[in-house]
Amino acid sequence: MKSLTCIGLLLLALGAATAWGDTVQLKSGIQVDGKIVSQNDESITVNAGGNTVVYRTEEILKVEPNERTGELNMEEVQREVAAYEQKLQSETGATMKQHTEIQALLVKAQSTDENESGPAKDQLVELGKTVPLFRYLERFLPEYTSPLVPPVLEVMFRLDPAHMPSILRAHCTDKSPRSRATALKYLGEAKDAAATELVARGLVDYDYDVLCAATTAAGQLGLQAATPLMVARLDASGEPLVLASEKALSLIWGGERPADQTDRKAFWLKVWEAKAASVPVPYDPATLQRLAEPAAVFVHEDPAGALVEGTEGN
Repeated sequence: MKSLTCIGLLLLALGAATAWGDTVQLKSGIQVDGKIVSQNDESITVNAGGNTVVYRTEEILKVEPNERTGELNMEEVQREVAAYEQKLQSETGATMKQHTEIQALLVKAQSTDENESGPAKDQLVELGKTVPLFRYLERFLPEYTSPLVPPVLEVMFRLDPAHMPSILRAHCTDKSPRSRATALKYLGEAKDAAATELVARGLVDYDYDVLCAATTAAGQLGLQAATPLMVARLDASGEPLVLASEKALSLIWGGERPADQTDRKAFWLKVWEAKAASVPVPYDPATLQRLAEPAAVFVHEDPAGALVEGTEGN
C-alpha cells in the first residue's frame, strides 16, 4: 500500500496542476493532455479534449502542469493541414482534392473483384491524362501494402511504360507472389533486356502464377537458354503453364509450332536437339536462385473467430 505521504504529495501536485492544463504521464509510457476535474486518494478524472477519462492513482508516474488542455487548436490544425497540402503538391504535383480522388480509386483498384478493380484502374489511367499521376504513384509506391502494389504497377506501366523497367525490376524480388508476377509480366511486355537474369530466376519460382509470368516474359525476351526448362514443362500439370511454355518456345524459335498438338513435347525436343549447339549455356534449374523464398505459414483468427492460414507478403 502506498504511504499517505506519497499520496499526499501526488494530490498536491495534481491540485497545483488543475489551474491551467496538465500532462498526465502514466507508468505505461502514455501521456495524456487535459484538465484534471476531480481527484481522490484512489483516482483522478481528466477532461481530455472533451472526453472524460479516469485513471487510478497507482497508474500515474507524474503530472506536469502546463497549458496543454487537450483541446484542439484549430489555428494550429489549419496550419498543419496547409503545410501538408503544400508538401503533397510539391512532392507529387497533386492537390489535396486530387489526392482524395486518387485514394478512393486505389481502394477499388486493389479489389479481388475484377468488375470493381478493372474500371477503377481504367479511371486512374484516364485521370493520369490531366493529373501527374505517375509522379504521385511513384512517390507513394514504397509505402503501399502488398495487395495494392500490383494494380499500381499496372497503372504506372499503362501511363508511362518507358520509365517503368527499373521500378519493375525492383519489385521482382518482393515477398508477394502477385507483385513478382506483375513485375515480370510488364518487364516482358517492355522487352527489358536488363531483366534477363530476373526473368530466368522467375522460371524456378515456387508460385505457379510467377512461373507463368516468367515463362511468358522469357518468350518475349527471346531467352533461348530457357528452352530445356520450357520443354520439360510441356507435360506439366496446369494448362496455363503448358500453353505459356509452348507460346514462349514459338516466340524464341521464330514461330515454329508442331502440327500435332498431342506430340508437342517430342516436336520441341527435336527442335532443341537441332538448336542446342547454338546456345552456349542453357539455364540449369539447380543453379538458378529463386526470386523469393516461400513465406512462413501462420494461423490467425478471422473476424468470425475461425482459425485460418495465411502467409507473409500475400
